[in-house]
Amino acid sequence: KQVSKPRPYIANMLRLLHLPKKIADMVKDGRLTSAHGRTLLAIKDEQQMLRLAKRVVKEKWSVRYLENH
Repeated sequence: KQVSKPRPYIANMLRLLHLPKKIADMVKDGRLTSAHGRTLLAIKDEQQMLRLAKRVVKEKWSVRYLENH
């Protein structure tokens, strides 16, 4: 079936399925953006990923700021 979204958009959304549930919930309820979620996927340690996600929310980090830390 054809969808009206570009292929890169769909690929990026599918990548979010690899997030741990707690972080996926943060994206789902709007505390994190999908771009934050994709950036966090670069971290292999799930506990470290969750700690950073909480800091992003608490300290209102931009995606660019997250990428540099």
